[in-house]
Amino acid sequence: MTGRSPVPAGAAHRYRSGGSVPLARLRAAGDRRAAVQHLRARHSARAVIPTILAQLHSGAREIRLGSLTPTRDFTYVTDIAAGFLALAGCDRALGTRVNLGTGRDISIGDLAQALVTASGRDAEIVVDPARLGPSRSEVHRLLSDNTRARRACADGGRSTVP
Repeated sequence: MTGRSPVPAGAAHRYRSGGSVPLARLRAAGDRRAAVQHLRARHSARAVIPTILAQLHSGAREIRLGSLTPTRDFTYVTDIAAGFLALAGCDRALGTRVNLGTGRDISIGDLAQALVTASGRDAEIVVDPARLGPSRSEVHRLLSDNTRARRACADGGRSTVP
């Protein structure tokens, strides 16, 4: 559980009801409105990592993607779940918005190159105009801000995926 987010979307909201029971309103980090993209087994084939891996595993010599410049803060789903559990025990987080994520972003192009390198395949990354979305709808950077999570929880959070 580490992260940074410039927007409140994807935040874990904790508050107390009229009684003494702490309540949490959590939004999944993979929600379209969220600042953090989460990764999980069986992720949608439309997501960027499965798209790249599917092309690599099919033996493609060209990895065809949309824009290579947007950056994302990818966080493994079990790290998000661990963050939610850690926040459940942090009274200092009550009533505040706390964002979870790695606090590191990577461009889609750099991510694709890292996956090509890790696969050991010989493939070139190319921009496919058919995969480009409308320029006004492109989100150029999603980076989480874990400042409040680190302050609220003594352990500061841990990420299991480097």
